[in-house]
Formats: sequence, structure tokens, C-alpha cells
Amino acid sequence: MSDPKFDDFKRRLDAAQDAQHPKAKPRPNTASGMGAGMRIAIDFVVAVVVGFGLGLWLDRLLGTKPWLMLVLFFLGIAAAFRNAVRTANRLDAEAKARREAGAGEQAQDAMNSTGPETRSAQKQEHPGLAWSDDDEDEPWIHDTKD
Repeated sequence: MSDPKFDDFKRRLDAAQDAQHPKAKPRPNTASGMGAGMRIAIDFVVAVVVGFGLGLWLDRLLGTKPWLMLVLFFLGIAAAFRNAVRTANRLDAEAKARREAGAGEQAQDAMNSTGPETRSAQKQEHPGLAWSDDDEDEPWIHDTKD
């Protein structure tokens, strides 16, 4: 059978340790950024090559050298830029949504953390225990009875 005072102390100690050493946040996935960059680059090259190749083929077929090749080459460049901007906007929207979700989690964690208000309430609930912030790296709970 465990002592309720000990259980309460253990719970508060765990909360203080969690507040002092928060869980590591996952690093952003750099591979997804690299993949997006490769996709944009490949889309760009493919759009330009397809525009150039289609224009060259139509010029030979219709005998309009070099006009259709030039027109479709520049249309390929325009399509490549449009695709790059669309992909960048989509990635930016996804990153913004992740940041907002992370900010919501941080706000929730801050509400659950042991702040000064909670500490003063704990002092009132348990007059025999007090917080000590002498060491800025590790605040600790000590017995006020000397």
C-alpha cells in the first residue's frame, strides 16, 4: 500500500521534471523538402523538353520552322513556372498548417505545465513543501521544515 502523500509528491515531481526537460520535438523532415525540390526541377525540365520536342515535330510536319518550336518552347517554360509556383504554394500551405498545429500543441503544453501560479497554489495546498529556484538549471522541491 502506498502513501497518498508520496504519490502526490511523485506526480508533482514528474510534472516539474517534464516542465524542465520537455520531450524532444521531431525535426522537420528534410527529405520531403529535397523531394519537393527534385519534383520542381523535374517538372521544369520535362515541361521545357516536351514543349521544345512537340514544337520541333510540328514544325517538321507543317513546314513552319522554327516558329512553332519557339512558341511551344516558351509555353513549356511558362507551364514549368506555373507548376513550380503551384507546388511551392501547396508546400507553404502545408508548412503553415503544421506550424499552426505545433503552436496549438505548445499552447496546450503551456497550459498543462507547472507555472508560477500553479507553484503558489501548490504551496498553499502543501505548506510543508516549497519550490526553490536557487539553481536556474534545476528547480527542486524541498521541505520547509528545518
